Amino acid sequence: MRAVYTKIASILAPLVDIILCETLASRAEVRAAASAASTYGKPVWVAMTLQDDLSGRLRSGESLTDAVRDIDASPQLGALLLNCCAPQSVTSGLEHLRDICPPGVRMGGYANGFQTTTSEWLSGKEEAAFHTTSEKDFEDGVITPSAYARHTAEWVSKGAEIVGGC
Repeated sequence: MRAVYTKIASILAPLVDIILCETLASRAEVRAAASAASTYGKPVWVAMTLQDDLSGRLRSGESLTDAVRDIDASPQLGALLLNCCAPQSVTSGLEHLRDICPPGVRMGGYANGFQTTTSEWLSGKEEAAFHTTSEKDFEDGVITPSAYARHTAEWVSKGAEIVGGC
């Protein structure tokens, strides 16, 4: 796995200001991607995807805290992000990150903007979507801008400096 990330980083590094490793679902992916990206002298932003619940766990079921501790000594680490999961998962995950984020490393998130969760399409099940957002906050299965803005405001209140959408 590290060899693949090294190849990707070697191609990108001469052309970019930062190396963003995103939608990492396991500790092994976090370690491999961050390690490979860190060898090129660029800031490395690591974005992890969480389970669509409030557990603050990676999609692999592993601890977000453990994943961060695996890479927190990297001098290239510039940001810890949460992405490709429900907005409420980002909120919960930021509460975990706030306690373990190394000094000088920025936090943030960019959640899915649709009602059906990643877990549902990975499993193929027709389950009720995980969300605490009101049904009126969705139009045709996509979260409204005002509802998403409420989530991002909450992330900022928890220390997020980088926000976006997925």
